[in-house]
Amino acid sequence: MKNQKHIEVMKDLFSLQDMARLFNRTELTVHIWKTKRDMPHIVIPGTTHPAIRFRLPKVVKWAAANKKKLNEEVLRELQTGDESRVA
Repeated sequence: MKNQKHIEVMKDLFSLQDMARLFNRTELTVHIWKTKRDMPHIVIPGTTHPAIRFRLPKVVKWAAANKKKLNEEVLRELQTGDESRVA
């Protein structure tokens, strides 16, 4: 039961690559936004490097507040949980 809850939480988190696709920008640009423009993110501790993940509703709200344009097709894909996405 605990593992199932963990899986449910993790599938609502998106990678840096997903965010780059969502904004039609490079991963470096998204990293800069995260670091210097307070783009909301979550740090998941790891052994060597922590994983950075993003919650879509918070990112969409941040994008609107910062006048960042989203790729609507990618947004729909992420919202519907399309399994063909590359994470």
